[in-house]
Amino acid sequence: MHRFDSDELKKDLEALPLAARVAFALACAERVAAFTRGTNELAQAGRTMAHRFLQGLAPDIEEIASLAARMEASPDIDVDDVAACFYLIECLRDHDPQGAIWTAERAYEARDQAAQSDIDWTIYTPAVESALLAHPAVQAELAAQAADIGDLLKDPACAPRIARRAAGGGF
Repeated sequence: MHRFDSDELKKDLEALPLAARVAFALACAERVAAFTRGTNELAQAGRTMAHRFLQGLAPDIEEIASLAARMEASPDIDVDDVAACFYLIECLRDHDPQGAIWTAERAYEARDQAAQSDIDWTIYTPAVESALLAHPAVQAELAAQAADIGDLLKDPACAPRIARRAAGGGF
């Protein structure tokens, strides 16, 4: 069974170059968008910016700062799709693996929220926590994250392919 472990993820992400970190975060953000049927314009702009970076286009620092500021000021900042893309942009802007970790956590939490509506519970107990973790949607996201990080650790140059895979082959 897969588990979300931010400390282990941080260790793995710190070993990767920026493009691989961005690809991991972008893959998580793409899955959030697909899972939540996210269509927010700001979130899409963030994903597009990250895809362009992975295609070799140097990011415009002012454009990144402007998009991050618009996202942060948006009333939709707490919507999973927008929040995941805000963290993705932070990863790209700051070159810090923490943005990728937060994007992955947001993807995990989006699936966990869906699992909560599928499970009959009134009091959060260890059994409920185990049932949520075992939920197919949660395990699917955690398995995808594990596969992405595993592929990137083996070959950081596969970053564009990881992002395209999560986007359904687009870009």
